[in-house]
Amino acid sequence: MSELKLPSIDYAALAPILIMLGAALVGVLVEAFVPRHRRHLVQLSVGLLAVLAALTMVVLNADDRLITAGSAIAVDGPTLFLQGAILVLAAMALLLIGERAVERGG
Repeated sequence: MSELKLPSIDYAALAPILIMLGAALVGVLVEAFVPRHRRHLVQLSVGLLAVLAALTMVVLNADDRLITAGSAIAVDGPTLFLQGAILVLAAMALLLIGERAVERGG
């Protein structure tokens, strides 16, 4: 019987993806357990914190050039650029969607 060999995983390189996945899971829990009148502020806060944390990890990974997760995911310049661009656009979208001064209640 052959021995099972697990792939090497660099969690720091995957951190932006894992942070956004964790925020999505927290968002589902917020919808389930936070009272309706507080959901908007909590969801917006969770979303913005997650985007900023993921963007921070993208900047910290700027010098990384590697293939991880059993040769399934490449982390290099174009990957980090696209992740960063998507996160900046996500932050702007959250801020625009979160603004409720014009139309009360969203």
